[in-house]
Amino acid sequence: MLLQIALSTLLNIVAGFERDASSRLDDYILIAIIPSSVLSFLLYSVMAYRSDNYAWRYAFYVCFLGFFLGAITVSLILQEFYFFSKTSIIELPVSLLVIILATLTGLKLQRKTSA
Repeated sequence: MLLQIALSTLLNIVAGFERDASSRLDDYILIAIIPSSVLSFLLYSVMAYRSDNYAWRYAFYVCFLGFFLGAITVSLILQEFYFFSKTSIIELPVSLLVIILATLTGLKLQRKTSA
């Protein structure tokens, strides 16, 4: 989760903080969604590979806690209730898809190497 935050911060610094509201959809996907999704996929796959018994539980907790802690943190910083951003319509389904595919991939690799 810290690696994802570091990547997101780096992308914000390189691409600019105003990119979400002012960029086109394809630029946003290329700059923000794809790098974050690749990193998430790798992290969740490794997590599922290393702990196959609790992979789904860990994936759920990381996603759940990450989303709510992020919303709470942003709300505190902005000093207003901020639960969904304008880009949540894109980010949430992509995040869920990446988490599911990565967990399945990690579990499948675990089964292949243990057999």
